[in-house]
Amino acid sequence: MDISLDRSIAPAIIIPKRFDLQKVESFYLSNGSKVSFISSFNLSVVKMEMTVNGGSSIDGATFKSFFAAKMLDQGTKNRSQESISDFIAFRGASLEIVSGNDKLVITVYCLRKYFEEINEILLEIINESEFSESHFLRIKDIETQNLLLNESKNSYLASTSFVSNLFPNHYYGKKMSSDLARSIDFDVVRAYYNQKISNVKFDFLLSGSVGQNELDILERVWSS
Repeated sequence: MDISLDRSIAPAIIIPKRFDLQKVESFYLSNGSKVSFISSFNLSVVKMEMTVNGGSSIDGATFKSFFAAKMLDQGTKNRSQESISDFIAFRGASLEIVSGNDKLVITVYCLRKYFEEINEILLEIINESEFSESHFLRIKDIETQNLLLNESKNSYLASTSFVSNLFPNHYYGKKMSSDLARSIDFDVVRAYYNQKISNVKFDFLLSGSVGQNELDILERVWSS
């Protein structure tokens, strides 16, 4: 069977079939948090993103938000870092906490049957972080060493220089340096956590196996 392609002949024109994007539904929890979701029950998995204003837009590119986000899953008043990791891994879930330029975003994937348990531990991580100074110093040292390594690379320097010139008078153009990382103070980061993360209202973006039960869980866990 000859399956060679004759590139001298243009492919036939095909009109694409119409498709409709699924509509996003939204509502508010009783505490004022906005919930937006798209339901698809093909797999019994839920993706949830929690967002709150943060990052350079809030801290003026002093990177307090960055270090506060790094501290969240390092332990709570009742759980160690290892206990948190084991709890999440045992339920086949994944957790990512990122402080960007404009938002602090917490992303979790989990099976639908563990949705309530995962939300309960997220509530604990956010509101009851242990915020140990020893953990902070370890994270600070790791980030400083990583930055020192990056600052020896021409590609990294070119990239940061390009962004700073693209946004010369904007926090988008400001990047952390090893000197800045060294100067970050534990008490300043802890104060940022207490003021901007702990017990504040997050908004929720959900997709996947999201039904009324999952929406009721959000109300029960986050508005109590």
